[in-house]
Amino acid sequence: MLLRMSQIPLKKLMKDPIFRKWMAQVPSGFLGQTRWRVWVKRKKKGPWGKIDFATYPEAYRWMAKNLSEYHDMAIHSLARLHRPPRTRVKTGTTAQGLDTYRYKDWQLPAGHGWCGLCRRPVVFAYFSKHHFWTHVGKPWVLDGATRLCPICGGRESFVDVTRRKS
Repeated sequence: MLLRMSQIPLKKLMKDPIFRKWMAQVPSGFLGQTRWRVWVKRKKKGPWGKIDFATYPEAYRWMAKNLSEYHDMAIHSLARLHRPPRTRVKTGTTAQGLDTYRYKDWQLPAGHGWCGLCRRPVVFAYFSKHHFWTHVGKPWVLDGATRLCPICGGRESFVDVTRRKS
C-alpha cells in the first residue's frame, strides 16, 4: 500500500512569518507580467478551481480576504518560475568592520518540494488524471511515471527550482 503525505494548506503556511512576509511582497523582475492565477480548493477532498487576475496585488488581496473560506490555495505565476523565500544570514565581519552575509533558502516542510509556478511547497505525486490536463487530452505527462504538482500539474523536474544547480 502506498502512503501519501498530506500537503500543508496555504492558511497554515501563512502562519510562518518568513513565508507570510515573502507572499505579501510583489515579486520583482517582472517586466510586463500581467497574469496571475489563484488556485482554490474548497474542501480537502474537493476539486481545484481557478480565478485569474491582472496583477499580483489583486491576486494577493483576494487570497488574503478569502483564505479562511477555502481548504487550500496558491497564487500561481503564469509567466515564470520563482525560488522559495530567502533569508539573509550574517556570516562574519570584514577587517574593515563591515558585516558579511549569505542567503539561505527557506526550509521546506518535510516531504514537500517547491513548485516554482505555484510559489509554494507541495507534495509532488503521480497522476493518471489531473484537473489541469483534462482540457488538453492526455499528453505524455500523464503517463503515471512523472511526478506532478497537485495544484498546477507542472512536472516536478521542471517546476522544482530547489533541485537545480544555481
